[in-house]
This record gives sequence, C-alpha cells and structure tokens, in this order.
Amino acid sequence: MERIFMTRRRAIAHLLELRQALRDEINGPSAHGAERRLDRADVVERLLFDVRASRIHHFQLSGPPALEVFITE
Repeated sequence: MERIFMTRRRAIAHLLELRQALRDEINGPSAHGAERRLDRADVVERLLFDVRASRIHHFQLSGPPALEVFITE
C-alpha cells in the first residue's frame, strides 16, 4: 500500500476524478459488475463529503493501486 500526503483540495480533486471514472465505467457499454461499481461510487461519494467537511484526515482506497491518504493542511 502506497502512502500519499496531499492537501485537502488535492484529496477532493482525486476523489472527484475517481468518482467520475467509476460513473463512466457504470454507464459504459459493458454492464458486467456495474452493481459493485455503483456501490463503490456511493462509498467514494460519502468519503468525498466527509473530506470536504473536514471530518476525515486519513483514509484508504483499495487498488489498483491501493492508497493510504493522509490529508495535510
């Protein structure tokens, strides 16, 4: 697992990119595993709201690549 330190603004941008990528996969031509991706997109959405509200300062994302993110101010 890779450890990354990023600002809150960069963490929010990263989560937005991840959420959009998951949504694009869900809306793509192949619906294989769409329900699991939809669940993961929901988890990323909730995490995004918590990071924006400064309730979370550390989180982990499963891969690939697996990341452990520490938010710095």
